[in-house]
Order: sequence, then C-alpha cells, then structure tokens
Amino acid sequence: MHGSSDTLDDGLGHSLTEVERVPQLVVALEGDRPLAGSARFSLRGVDEVVIGRGLVRSAERRSSAGLNQLLLSFPARSLSSIHARILRSQGQWLLEDAGSRNGSFVDGRAVERATLSSASVLQLGHVFFLLRTAMLQVQGGEEDLDGALLARQPLATRTLLPTLTRSFESVARVAKTGLPILISGDTGTGKEELARAIHELSDREGPLLLAPCGALSVERLEALAAQASQGGTLFLDEISDLSEATQVALLALLDSLPATAPASPKRPELLFISSSHLKPVDLLTAPRLRRDLHARLSGYVVSLPRLSERLEDMGNLVSGILQCSPELAHAVRFTASAGTALFTHDWPLNVRELKNALLSSVTLTEGGVVHLAHLPVSVTSRLPQPLSQPQSATSERSPRSDEERRLQAVLISSLAEHRGNVAAVSRALDKAPMQVHRWMKRFNIDPGEYRGPKKT
Repeated sequence: MHGSSDTLDDGLGHSLTEVERVPQLVVALEGDRPLAGSARFSLRGVDEVVIGRGLVRSAERRSSAGLNQLLLSFPARSLSSIHARILRSQGQWLLEDAGSRNGSFVDGRAVERATLSSASVLQLGHVFFLLRTAMLQVQGGEEDLDGALLARQPLATRTLLPTLTRSFESVARVAKTGLPILISGDTGTGKEELARAIHELSDREGPLLLAPCGALSVERLEALAAQASQGGTLFLDEISDLSEATQVALLALLDSLPATAPASPKRPELLFISSSHLKPVDLLTAPRLRRDLHARLSGYVVSLPRLSERLEDMGNLVSGILQCSPELAHAVRFTASAGTALFTHDWPLNVRELKNALLSSVTLTEGGVVHLAHLPVSVTSRLPQPLSQPQSATSERSPRSDEERRLQAVLISSLAEHRGNVAAVSRALDKAPMQVHRWMKRFNIDPGEYRGPKKT
C-alpha cells in the first residue's frame, strides 16, 4: 500500500526530497536487551505480523494463499513462542494476544484484542513497540532498518526516522565544504553532541572549541578563532545571546575568511557551527540577533526534534547512553513497568533528561535490573493506571518518607511485572508472602487490579 507523496521541508522552506507515508512497526526497546537498540519494519502490503520468541532478533516475510505475513522473533524469555498478532482489518490495525504467558499491553493496559493508533505503545513481554500508520519515508530509501547497523555512527546521528536520517546525511556532506552550519533545537535535544559529531564527520584535523555566547567577549572570540583557525571548528552555543559588540567582531571575522564554492576541494581553515534553542523561523526575528550575522551563519540549517517527537529512537538512545558506563551496560535490563515509564513520560528536558535518569537509575540497581523505583519520580508520575496506582484504591495514608515511597513503587512495579501474582512477587522480592500482604494492606493496594482480563 503506497501512501500519499509529500515533499520534505527543512523548516526554512527548502524542499529536500520526495517522501511518502508508509505504515511501519518500530521495535522501540527490548527491556531484557537494551543494548540491542531500536529497529523498524515496513508494513507496506503486510496483512499480519506474528511476534514471538526466537534465538535471535529476526524478521521474515512470507506470502501464502494471498496472506502477506511479517514474522518477528526476539531472544526474550518474557515472550511466548507465539505471543501476539497484529492484523490489518478494514483500514485499521488490531492487536490480538495469542494466549501468551505474560500478556499483551496497549498503553499500559492488559488486552486480549485492541484497535491500535499511531499514538499506541505496545508491550509484549519486556519488548516495546510503536505502530506508525503513516511514517514519512524517503522514496527509494531502505524501509527496514536495524539500529544495530548504526552502532558505528556518532550517537547524535543514530536515528530510525527516515527524514531525520536524510537531514544528518546532508549536514555531513555540508560539513566537508566548510559552509557554516546552524543547529536548531530545544534545550537538551543534543545540539552540542551533534556539533561534535559534525566536527568528527568533517574530517577536520584541528580542535573543536566550545564558545557559550552569553559570556563571549570580543577578546575571547578572537582567541578561540585563532586556536581553531588551523583546520578546527568553533561552536557558538546560543547565538541569540551574543552581545552587539561580539556580533560586530564575528561579522568581521566571517568576512575575512576566503569564500569557497560548495563543490570546491579547498575549504576554509575554520568551520563555524552555531546553535539556538529557537526555531529557525523565530530566530529570524530574534530582537538581539543581527539579520546579516544570522544570514552568514545559516549556510545550512539542521533542526533537532524533541525526544517526545522521536520515541522511535528510544532504544538507540538508551543503548548509546548505557554504553557510557561499560562496566554496567551489559548487565542492565528494564522491568515492564520501568520500560513503560520511558514511553509515558513527556521528557520536557529531552535527551539530557533521559541520560541523567538512566545513569542515576543504573547506579541504584542491584544486579543491573532497573525497577520503577530506581527512576526519578518525575519520570514515573505519568504512568497509566493501574501501573502507578489502582484506580479503585484510596490509600489509608500516603507514604510519609522517601523510604516508604520507594517501597510502594517497588511493590507496584513487581505486582505489575507479575500480573498481581503475590507468590511470584514474594519470590522476586525475597520476602514472605505475609510481608507482601502487609505492604499491600498498608498502601491499600488490590493485587487483582494488576491481573488484567482473564483468559478464555
């Protein structure tokens, strides 16, 4: 099924390439193997997706009797051999649990059968999926992509979003010409990390020097430019914060550089990369920024989306961040409720917030298992009921201390993990069943709220 054809716009009215809308299933995170990263699979022409356990992560396409199938397997003990099916029916996509041991969940709710939307988060065992019914796909590009193939790229440029991939490919080519590059994106989206990646991709031999514009004097600008002038890169962070005097000096510096054609093998000795939290269209009218300086620094503009707008890359980002702590990375896994929290939080501080949350939670774990209680409260506060608290429960009293809040969160996480099975919870927490019952009574938690619908 071919979607409608569109033209990709980079936010400044520049038509980049033709794109089309294609249904895609994204493997957003494997909770038991977070280093595996994300993957995406085209659902173009697919009638049924069968998901289950296998020896390795694999995808196979079959066609029989007019039925086109996509078979996905994962080496996850939390999955049943055939766990669930996703079916195309009358223009909609439906999830059907196949009698799995651990159940199927949509947006945190246990389901036997459910209609899916592009906003749905699917949890099968400890594997999380996103269905994108009309993902923008660059025409002629690869429709299936395993994030493991991106491992050699800088973390800042690893993405499953086809249009963002094309943007990163373009900026890498531009970097080799020496044309100034402007990075636009909200606070925490990774502008500095992308600047480092661009410097690396530009094959420049000199250093990358960071210049926070809010405190950048004329003298400091000139000193940094001199340091970077032998094949280096100067990163001007938040250019709308530059003082008037520094803007004048920067213009003079830019005017002194030799002009080169984009295709010329000779490139300027100094590459300028600048950034702003403002959108490109808003930066044009920023009151403190000179329009002539903006024009000089905007040789090529790349915009970074918010983390909430690129949840498809959650697995890639989690994998890259965990590898910052290699001594812990290979032992880390996420419980079902902790994984759900990563997809329900809106991440107002973007990738920076995700990095802080992951590294702090991994430090708190025992044996590398990240439970709900290990994540910051700000991340877990938007969990859907009943994962955060059963709707029918009204606590006898709220937890009075941080220790009690952690205890309640661990109990809820384990009840969700084991679908309300108190015996399994007591084994997981290494506590007597009577103690688990006491805790549930203290917080007025009904384990039945976590069991989901009965199998028929």
